Amino acid sequence: MTDTITEEEYANPNLWLVKNDPIPFLLNVASKMHIGDEPLLLAHILAAHSLGLGPEVDPIHVYCAGQSGKGKGHTANTILKLFPENRKVALGSFSDKAFYYASEKRNMDAVIIHFPEVTINPKDEEKMAFLRMLLDSPSQNMQPEHWTVDTNDKNKKEHRNLKLRGRKSVWFSSVSTIGDDQIKNRLLLGNPDESKKQDEMVFHHHVKRLWQLQIQSPTKEIGFCMRLNDEILKENDMDVFIPFGDFLEFPDVNNRRLFPEFTTLVKVITKVRYCIRNEITLVGNGQTRKAFLATPEDVELAILVWDYLHATTKSQCSRAAIEILDFLPVGENSAITKYGLADLSGKSTDWCYKKCRELFNAGLAHSEKRERKWYYWKDASQSFGLTSGVRVQWQNVGEKELARAFECISVIVEDKPIIEEYCKQYANYSYTCPSWIKRQETPVEPLETGSSSESDDNPSSTKGLE
Repeated sequence: MTDTITEEEYANPNLWLVKNDPIPFLLNVASKMHIGDEPLLLAHILAAHSLGLGPEVDPIHVYCAGQSGKGKGHTANTILKLFPENRKVALGSFSDKAFYYASEKRNMDAVIIHFPEVTINPKDEEKMAFLRMLLDSPSQNMQPEHWTVDTNDKNKKEHRNLKLRGRKSVWFSSVSTIGDDQIKNRLLLGNPDESKKQDEMVFHHHVKRLWQLQIQSPTKEIGFCMRLNDEILKENDMDVFIPFGDFLEFPDVNNRRLFPEFTTLVKVITKVRYCIRNEITLVGNGQTRKAFLATPEDVELAILVWDYLHATTKSQCSRAAIEILDFLPVGENSAITKYGLADLSGKSTDWCYKKCRELFNAGLAHSEKRERKWYYWKDASQSFGLTSGVRVQWQNVGEKELARAFECISVIVEDKPIIEEYCKQYANYSYTCPSWIKRQETPVEPLETGSSSESDDNPSSTKGLE
């Protein structure tokens, strides 16, 4: 693919950006290093670029949970390779005040913070409190400060005011989901594909790369991706206007944090494509500001990513656990054991037990011990589909309806022809899924066999941040 990139474009990525969509290019390069998990790779790419949306939009934070050795850390590390060194930090450990001092030593704005394996003790209240603050909304809250005393001069003690500067996208990888409600509610949760089909794909990739030496690292493409991503992140003073709000169906309106997160996905997709998107100048309150126009393609790609993330983010459980939730009966009178679940789902009893415990810890399933056996059930309201139900009624978006959506904003006169042409182009839009998009199937194959003893089958144990 780098054969199509000229030396001039390599030196100045903007020359390439005005002619190409960077999203499939970035995903293609990442897929040469990490097999499968395309929605999860894309989610990390978009999380990184949420840092370029400006101060009024909160960055996206990602938590990738999955079994050991299934690619959760490799997913994040693959995307991190596509960003320059000054845009990323991988932390194995930290003190609760470290970020304040780091902000004085280096530029911490628009930086990805990756915690490869989270091993923070939930009882470490100072670190947990700091993580909540690190993940807090920079657009809604004041900049946190740490006050201390400089004791370098024994004869003179001076007050120091350290500020937690910069916008950050925080990425976690762990074998389990988060136990702290305030932290997990600030994260998008995704899972790597743990199916046997994925295991086989990774195995064949390893054979080609390690034995047959057919696959080499895309070094030149990685170098261009670094320059490309850095250039995109530099454009951080513009917003995105989405004119399809009157035609949007969003079922999860009762969960108020989900729609802003979905909106950020739409905006970051448009922002990454800024060189091939229309730009208008908004006028109001004696000021002017730039904004890009989101297209139906941007919205539909955001819906695809949201379909992958919404159930796990909403429930804070793995996709496999949500699948088991669908097999649980409603009401305690219809409760079922792990053996009954295994018969219904085709999974091992040990698998069913672990997923029931995960659902119980998340508050999505109930349990009761009856005659030395644990029984499980759910409430009628505790059900999650693996698709979000979000959609736009494109058939109702005519030229007049689309033009009416722009009446809520004021633009400079020179931009009115841009809006008119936009309305003609996207009226009565018909979406076709691009060929480069691959939808990830829900993992269905258990990786363990056999059963666990009933004496150990106690779902009341809870896990913190592991």
